[in-house]
Amino acid sequence: HLVSLDLPGKGNHKEFYDAISMLVRRYIEEMFDLNAPELTTEEFLYELRDSSSLGRHRRFLGEFLSHCDMVKFAAYLPAQDEVHRAVRSCRAFIDSTSRDYSGRPESESI
Repeated sequence: HLVSLDLPGKGNHKEFYDAISMLVRRYIEEMFDLNAPELTTEEFLYELRDSSSLGRHRRFLGEFLSHCDMVKFAAYLPAQDEVHRAVRSCRAFIDSTSRDYSGRPESESI
């Protein structure tokens, strides 16, 4: 659904990255019982150090959330291929973890 809104195509990069990062954070909160939406990226990554279920995704999540933060807080304007890569990465993370931990795909909302 988020992709169909075409927020980056309309010049709303910050809104898109707010939404996609919150989607990942809420997914993590619901799936792994980790209070991700209320933490800064740095705090969230620190919390992951002890997570057996998400620890192997720490690098990806750090890169993904840092990229989102650059757009949201540093006024970075991503190229179209970076937006597509963010969507693919988000889908891959959700697909991978949903299969690993619940057996059901979750990426339909992206």
